[in-house]
Amino acid sequence: AGLGLNLDYDRPTMFGNLDGYLLVHDDAEDQIANRRDVDHDGETRGFIQLQHRHLLRDNRELSIEAAYVSDETFLEEFFRGEADQSKPFETSVYVKKQEEDWAFSFLAKTDLNDFIAQTPTLQAPGYTVEKLPELGYFRVATPLWDDRLTWYSENRFSRMRIRAGDDAPAERGFTTAQSMLNFGIPATTTFEDAFDALGVPDDSYLRGDSRHELQAPVKLGDIDVVPFVAGRVTAYDDNFEEFSGEDDNLRLQGTAGVRTNMSISKVDDTVDIPMLDVHRIRHIVEPHADFSITGNTVNPEDFPVFDADVEGLSEGYTINLGVRNTWQTQRGGPGRRRTVAWTTPDTDFILRGDDADDTTPLPRYFGYRPEYARGGDHFHSRLLWAVSDNFAVTGDVTYDFEGSQVATWHIGGTMRHTDRLTSFIEYADIRPYV
Repeated sequence: AGLGLNLDYDRPTMFGNLDGYLLVHDDAEDQIANRRDVDHDGETRGFIQLQHRHLLRDNRELSIEAAYVSDETFLEEFFRGEADQSKPFETSVYVKKQEEDWAFSFLAKTDLNDFIAQTPTLQAPGYTVEKLPELGYFRVATPLWDDRLTWYSENRFSRMRIRAGDDAPAERGFTTAQSMLNFGIPATTTFEDAFDALGVPDDSYLRGDSRHELQAPVKLGDIDVVPFVAGRVTAYDDNFEEFSGEDDNLRLQGTAGVRTNMSISKVDDTVDIPMLDVHRIRHIVEPHADFSITGNTVNPEDFPVFDADVEGLSEGYTINLGVRNTWQTQRGGPGRRRTVAWTTPDTDFILRGDDADDTTPLPRYFGYRPEYARGGDHFHSRLLWAVSDNFAVTGDVTYDFEGSQVATWHIGGTMRHTDRLTSFIEYADIRPYV
């Protein structure tokens, strides 16, 4: 017997959902994707998840989450979407006050389970991070010096702890060969013991992190130029000598660079292709070039990653050369013509310095934060083709020069059937290093 509940609510000042399912008595087997069957002997199994957001007075909001899963394989067997795609389960309280260009936040987060419930988190990083609590203060695009400068600021103070599961891959049906391939550990070794063997700390740490960025946008003829400089200081109440041999608990980081872009356009009124629903063409060319260099006083690999956007940073120089092309056309009958983007190919060529970690099989570049970049030299291209008002084709490809292979490519299509019904299909190919 099973009992389930899906409850959604939406009121003027609050909204949220409550989902849950309960198996009163389960004595069957979980059969999951080429793994060994996981037997159950009359166990009571299930999950429950609450998500609630309340909009308070004075530009404040309160978010509450709570989640619990009975065992390691319940979601994979009965709710695969929750296991593979949903937001990671957590039990947390988050309060934010935001006005104009600043915000203050409070976060308390833990995990009621002693195992990792979702498969993406299990694969990487393989653990959750408890924060009891984390205070944050942020400023976004604050103008300074009569708008000559723009200031961005992020400040966090956290008490945090890494928590790995005390379960072993065998409890999820993995054989020894599968466990070694996927996790690098024997099937009977718990994830907690594996991280202990690597020296990953499981004690609570205090961390203060402050990042500040100044931008000075200027216009040189038709070219927009944005020089920027950023500084970051991160301090901990203890070092990580057992983890990496690093006895320094203070890291300084600096980034400097420049972003440039321009826009050129031309209109051709003679183009008229009824078969493709193309009437007139406007071609917009937007070349851009970014350069940045990042340095750290401590090797980023010497600190365990509590947060990817704090400890998981790269260093060295990054050059991005790219161009975005947009072909616009007009659609609609006489008297109701409107401008739409017909095709939009976007290409980028990224060069990374020798200090960059080029072992990542899926390279990525983030123009707004170059220190987030992953991988080595690579080429990336995206395409959007609005075939009609109701059908569009999308695709992208990434070529990794370090691995000398196409790292990933996607192609998909979107069809809008009605205002309430849209379907999407996609094929993706992802190739890790071999």
